[in-house]
Amino acid sequence: MRFALSEDVLAVRDGLRSALRAHCPTELLRDASSPDGDERVRGLWRLLGDMGVPGLVVPELRGGLGCDEVFMVVALEELGYVAAPGPLGEVISMAAPLLADAPSQQEFFDRVLAGDALVACDTGEGHVAHAQMSDGFIIVRDGELGFVSRSRVHVDPVTTVDATRRSGRVRVDGAPATLPLAGLPRAIDRVTLAVAAELVGLSARMLDMTTQYVQTREQFGVPVGSFQAVKHALANSLIAVEFARPAVWRAAASMASGDHWASRDISMAKALATDTARQVARTSIQCHGAMGYNVEYDLHHFVKRSWARCADWGDSEVHVARVAQWLEI
Repeated sequence: MRFALSEDVLAVRDGLRSALRAHCPTELLRDASSPDGDERVRGLWRLLGDMGVPGLVVPELRGGLGCDEVFMVVALEELGYVAAPGPLGEVISMAAPLLADAPSQQEFFDRVLAGDALVACDTGEGHVAHAQMSDGFIIVRDGELGFVSRSRVHVDPVTTVDATRRSGRVRVDGAPATLPLAGLPRAIDRVTLAVAAELVGLSARMLDMTTQYVQTREQFGVPVGSFQAVKHALANSLIAVEFARPAVWRAAASMASGDHWASRDISMAKALATDTARQVARTSIQCHGAMGYNVEYDLHHFVKRSWARCADWGDSEVHVARVAQWLEI
């Protein structure tokens, strides 16, 4: 048996990588921190909509690409590598598939697939990432699942570690429109997997930025990358990334094949990806020296996004405990 990505998956990855390198520079992340940059961020979303990315795992009969979770994690890793602004992980893995099963939301669903509408997920945990710029909200509270448009929502802005996510507290007028509850457990597993893939991409980008920096930054007349302590720190970070990536791929394959252990594999992937992102972020800041603490430096956009994503949909402690429960079965 050959354990490798298929040619179709690699084609999706390469096409998305090329588009993102051209249309999602780090300047776009600075734009995302302010309402003044909304139109530029939405321009990227419309491009991704033209490519079919929001409907990646939506069945073809419902207008999506009909791909499985392996395609999804490869795409999310590329989106994580550029720290693409907006709730892409939640839209691709959760909002679009759930709305596809809700005929009453057909018009809004079509906008999501086209990249014309952003959807945030409110799990009732205090603040909602991307709430200030989203057009609709998936509401997951007390075992219930619903959807509400922006016209029925009040958003109170909240300052968080990652300013590009433009978070807020959400207050809903009336009851949300009910969505089929049967799809919720799979949706939560899928969005957790999506975040793990994003974290792998973020980790790879921070590592690449740091490796490039230490090759050009000099102290005592030589590149700081020639120092043994720096080499070891970066080598350990590379090992962590290379261990986390196949765990995410394996979890995606388990979910795509309907494996009984898929939820366990997803928790393993999220725990590993979270620990990896924390390690790489810390190492990147240390290896950059004083530049690593400069909030105006590009690295900080990726560090702060990784910190925020580490906490989303369960941190490593939550998922390690979940794996332990599976092992007791």
